[in-house]
Amino acid sequence: MVMMELVYNASEESLLRTCLEAYLDIETTGLSFHNCQITVVGVHLCRGNNSRFVQLVGDDISADSLLEVLEGVEVIYTYNGSRFDLPFIRRRLGVDLAWPKSSSIAT
Repeated sequence: MVMMELVYNASEESLLRTCLEAYLDIETTGLSFHNCQITVVGVHLCRGNNSRFVQLVGDDISADSLLEVLEGVEVIYTYNGSRFDLPFIRRRLGVDLAWPKSSSIAT
């Protein structure tokens, strides 16, 4: 699996003091999970002062690769994800990331 990843540094000690959070967003070829594909899954992982960005693209988008990226994550944040991203992921990849693990931010 090839993932694009950007890593920011901080002390390892801070990793042990805070939970691992993920900010998740997807891009698709359209709005229908019946006929459209997920083209990009972006995940910004944060723990204390450490963060890294992982992007799954094309053939790298699978249930296994998404679960690998999210391993150890305690909270998932999305923007309107409970209405789009999470149901789309559930229907296309068979991975249920819904509450209590996730929090959707809607404005």
